[in-house]
Amino acid sequence: MRGAISTAAILLLAALTKPFEAAKEAVGDRTAARIREFDSRANNGGKDFNEVFFNFRVVKNYMKREFSIAQVFLWLLVIMLGIEIGAGLYETIVVVPMWAGSPPDSLVAYYQHKVANPEMTENAGGKFWIFATPTLGLLSIAVLLTNRRAYPAQRRMRAVGGGLALMVVAFTFAWFVPNIMLLQSAEVLTMKPEQAASLSNWWFWLNWARVVLYAAAWLSALRALTLSPETDFK
Repeated sequence: MRGAISTAAILLLAALTKPFEAAKEAVGDRTAARIREFDSRANNGGKDFNEVFFNFRVVKNYMKREFSIAQVFLWLLVIMLGIEIGAGLYETIVVVPMWAGSPPDSLVAYYQHKVANPEMTENAGGKFWIFATPTLGLLSIAVLLTNRRAYPAQRRMRAVGGGLALMVVAFTFAWFVPNIMLLQSAEVLTMKPEQAASLSNWWFWLNWARVVLYAAAWLSALRALTLSPETDFK
């Protein structure tokens, strides 16, 4: 019995490590191909010594940078932005109209329904956004802090993506969070109708702007991932 368990554990470990070994071999093949290409250019006399040396130096560091911490943070930012955009679009299209559809009446009705049926309240802020948005902010900071360790060709798009994401996260905690808490509290029962309607409409339309800025940050970070060391000297 123990022998069978040990065999199964060894097979499982081999299956888990196989994708990493394949990735490492693929990176090695790409690096070898680039070195052969630069050697061919040098032998043909099409490049002067300094440029050939620079090309070789870039390729020499390719494998080291392929899985560098800067690349890991960039990948995580792209993934987290995708999750944030998808969840944000769902909430903007499906959930927000429930309380922002016809303020102030929709605000009062939504609050009364939440109080009467607390078990049916989605509470996305306490179950999802409280974890997702801070994580996105931390990844944005990490991408900006490791920007100088990235490929030079990537740095501008990384800075745009990380900077936009961080700006939106900061504005979310500074304005969106306090106001959504206000609009879904007992304050809507005593708030002036025009004040409640104005704040609700501002929240609704600025939320769409937030989704657009997140999408711009995601596209910038995604563009950075497509840039490689060769772009530095093309």
